[in-house]
Amino acid sequence: VDGGFDAAFECQRVLRLPDLALPAHVLGLPHAFDPAAARKRFRQLARVLHPDKCPLPNAETAFKRINDAFQAVMKARSPYVF
Repeated sequence: VDGGFDAAFECQRVLRLPDLALPAHVLGLPHAFDPAAARKRFRQLARVLHPDKCPLPNAETAFKRINDAFQAVMKARSPYVF
């Protein structure tokens, strides 16, 4: 457990979500959030789900999902979306 995050719980939560889940839901964010909150939440999750730190067999898949979700959230929040 790191900072109140249980790696096993977060890994299962991320992997249980459907493939088309909203990126904010993958990160565990509410519908209304700011980029700083998204960045903080991603860093918290990355710390516990990073494959080098998490011994769970699906940690790499969960880490990739949160990384993809974070990239999508930040791109959507960018004023330069094309």
